[in-house]
Amino acid sequence: MIAFVTQKEAANQYGEPADSLVHASVEYARSLGFTPLPVPNDNDAARELARSIDYGFLLVTGGGFAPVEFFSNECTDYVAQPNRDAVERMLVADAVNKGVAIMGLCRGMHMLNGIFGGTVVRNGSHSAPRHDHYVTFETGERALVNTFHNNAIPRDQLAPSFECLAVEEGTQNVECFRSSEKRILGLQWHPERPLPSDEAVSISARLVNWLIHETER
Repeated sequence: MIAFVTQKEAANQYGEPADSLVHASVEYARSLGFTPLPVPNDNDAARELARSIDYGFLLVTGGGFAPVEFFSNECTDYVAQPNRDAVERMLVADAVNKGVAIMGLCRGMHMLNGIFGGTVVRNGSHSAPRHDHYVTFETGERALVNTFHNNAIPRDQLAPSFECLAVEEGTQNVECFRSSEKRILGLQWHPERPLPSDEAVSISARLVNWLIHETER
């Protein structure tokens, strides 16, 4: 079964539009049992892929900022990815319509939250270099996870259709949400990268298993 994997939008050394994707995202999709297919940041080409390929999973990856209109506070260092934004909006709508499981990681989580009516804040307490922190789950579980982001979803800015499963310790920033109806899982941490605790590994695996298998219709 094919997994669509979204890509970061940038430019090459000549200033030409270029897509990029870390290998870890491809390997992660493979580890879940899918054949990964990176989707170009060209809306017409992406729409044709979605129309012609029977895909079973959509991985909305990290890297950069969600659309600026999703931010509830000022974001002065925003870098736009308009073609990626358009492709991801289209793919999310297509996947929801077809009942395809969707997983959003970091920026991908922010994208999903914004698409369904939530907002994001520029988070000055975090920075791009990795620093691990603890998250607490509604079940009472606790895990040390990796962190590479500098934006966040406060709990009171989570989209109404999503259920908060975990928050960052010491804040009410959402670290994990889901929707059974829409077959969506959002993680602020990166399970495709090395995780700093056994708890994070096991909980991440359990959540993804829920998404792929328990929500299947």
